[in-house]
Amino acid sequence: MSIPSIARYLSIGRSFAPSFLGEADEVVYLGDLTGVPQVWLVPASAGCTAPLAPEQLTCGDDRVAGLWTSPVPGDRRLIYGRDAGGNERMQLHLLDVGTGEERWLTASHPDSIHDFGLWEDGGRSIVYSANRRDPGLFDLYRQALDPESAPDLLWENSRPGYLSRPVLGLDGRTAYLSRVRSSFEHDLLAIDLEAGRDQEIRIGTEPGRVVPVGTSWREEIVLLTDRGSDMLRLVLWEASSGATRVLVDADWDVSFARLTPDRRAVVYALNHGGRSEVHWLDLATGQDRVAPIGSGVASWGGRPFSPDGGSVTFALSGPARPGEVRVWTPKTNQMVCVARASAAGIPRSSFVDAELVSYETFDETEEGETRRIPAWLYRPDSEDDVPVIVWVHGGPEGQSRATFNGLAQYFLAHGYAIMLPNVRGSSGYGKAYGHLDDVEKRMDSVADLESAAKWLGNQPGIDGNRLVLFGGSYGGFMVLSGLTTYPEFWAAGVDIVGISHFVTFLENTSDYRRAHREAEYGSLDTDRDFLERISPLNHVDRIAVPMVVIHGANDPRVPLSEAEQLVDKVRQRGLPVEFLVFDDEGHGLAKRKNQIAAYSTVAEFLNEVLRERSTG
Repeated sequence: MSIPSIARYLSIGRSFAPSFLGEADEVVYLGDLTGVPQVWLVPASAGCTAPLAPEQLTCGDDRVAGLWTSPVPGDRRLIYGRDAGGNERMQLHLLDVGTGEERWLTASHPDSIHDFGLWEDGGRSIVYSANRRDPGLFDLYRQALDPESAPDLLWENSRPGYLSRPVLGLDGRTAYLSRVRSSFEHDLLAIDLEAGRDQEIRIGTEPGRVVPVGTSWREEIVLLTDRGSDMLRLVLWEASSGATRVLVDADWDVSFARLTPDRRAVVYALNHGGRSEVHWLDLATGQDRVAPIGSGVASWGGRPFSPDGGSVTFALSGPARPGEVRVWTPKTNQMVCVARASAAGIPRSSFVDAELVSYETFDETEEGETRRIPAWLYRPDSEDDVPVIVWVHGGPEGQSRATFNGLAQYFLAHGYAIMLPNVRGSSGYGKAYGHLDDVEKRMDSVADLESAAKWLGNQPGIDGNRLVLFGGSYGGFMVLSGLTTYPEFWAAGVDIVGISHFVTFLENTSDYRRAHREAEYGSLDTDRDFLERISPLNHVDRIAVPMVVIHGANDPRVPLSEAEQLVDKVRQRGLPVEFLVFDDEGHGLAKRKNQIAAYSTVAEFLNEVLRERSTG
């Protein structure tokens, strides 16, 4: 039986970031049916037993990267964010679904980044953050949705760091938000939107993450925080007394939480080993209901609740299940599927599920036990010893989770196994685990790849002589560092928008990202010698296998120069390297046409390299 083309596997759709629109009878979400994510609309009462025909609401060559519907019942307006060619200079647009009228709200500052915050004043204005005043700082702005209105600067921020989306207090003028100074350290701020004053709120005495969820009907602030804990917990903070009360304390991170419109319940998700558990917690009674979602990962949009607060919408996908949009009504425990991503005509029964495994690495935990690294392992249906693609996530604080990946399914259909390790530094396994790769410990995470290669080499059905390193962004650095530090284990490498030299990366990355990344990797002022020592570009002479390098010309995070300087050095040594640059992409490949072009090259490259290695 012939295997479907890579174009078909890459055309398997995504459906994500759903929100209710207007009344409770419509849901909008982001889907890539046209090749890039756009906004789509479906009835909230539909089911997935038959194919649906969603209505497309936005068009264009560039992706929609965010979607926020009005919280006012009956209001069918939404805000969406779009950049140009992957440059991440996000612009906000207003769309009235009822009339079709569309307006670019931030057109006066096309070179700035705008991050939506909240609707206010009964839907008459919005608040957002933007780096208009200083490329390295994000301030808060209010913009009335009257066509003649210009934005007002509400609050000037004096310190670097992303701003989380604010939540309003009951007084309607105080916004609570976190300033993300590093991956695992946040400042919690209360902003007086009328006076432009800020106050830092101290939760505990130790550093950590803290994200406001909302204000309860009793004027308590619901927070996600790991201050005082290794895991992210759901807590209540009383502004009057400063006291905190823990609502949810589990062995896993609470990865998402949102208050219902009446502020009396909270929907939250546990990141249970890379899968989601979705819960509905009544704040008054303490009753906690669990959604019947099976195995998968849930994701959320800007307005997940129906106007009456009785239902919640979220997206769900699993390793062998493309994305679906669900609506759950906890009171009746009814779960309805309202949209399902296309499988591009490929039988869903052919998709391979993932197994959660772990392997021993080189050091011990604080308890004196050999440390184990969690990983997802996909095995193809094969009687032969198969090659393995070791696929490393970005971040470095990212996490490989149990979600659908069309490219992985293509390689599985062609007889490859796939391993997705969550090396030290990954999120989802506690604060201590996340700090195990900080600065001078950076190469310990690369050593976890060596341990993965050794473990794979001892597994039945695996050809340890044909292991491929594959990764993007920080995962691209891990590919390059794995090839230069442990060259004896790898047959090939695929580096996508990867860091080749930490010094040049930090010097050339966008202003708003530098301080955030220095907290993780090290400072140009104090750690330059160390950053030079661990940069793969300085060890290219140790690369011994062919490579593919892929980059977007508009990448604001890891500039194209990171790839160019690497390829130049590799070619000077006479090693084979395929170099693909896409002029209309940024930090990764968002457009299907480019994904097909790039990954077709990768597939042909790996087939040839591994064929030669298996016979030679």
